[in-house]
Amino acid sequence: MRLRHPCRSYGLRPVAERQQQLDAATIDGARAIGLADRIGTITVGKRADLVLLDGLAHLAGNGGCAGAVVTSLRPSDVDTVIVDGRIVKRAGRLVGVDLAELRASATEIARRARDRGTFS
Repeated sequence: MRLRHPCRSYGLRPVAERQQQLDAATIDGARAIGLADRIGTITVGKRADLVLLDGLAHLAGNGGCAGAVVTSLRPSDVDTVIVDGRIVKRAGRLVGVDLAELRASATEIARRARDRGTFS
């Protein structure tokens, strides 16, 4: 008889697996593309792409923040995003982006792709 991890009975992944998923999206991804010396961890001298999260309080005691980040957070839980040292989202709002213009541009690109037959 094969025993299942209790988390799997409820469709959840064990904490260690969730940490591995977070690593896959950060340092392992950086290693895979040969940039681990420049990105992938928060280290002095590396390029800084950071996401500051809000909304973790309701997840206290669930087995760690890594698990919450991987399995439970939504875009609305992202408070601040810093890309290469530049703030691009602050207090949940994009900085320096005209969202209406961005949506209109994306709609136009999708329309052109559809007209060319790129999308069916």
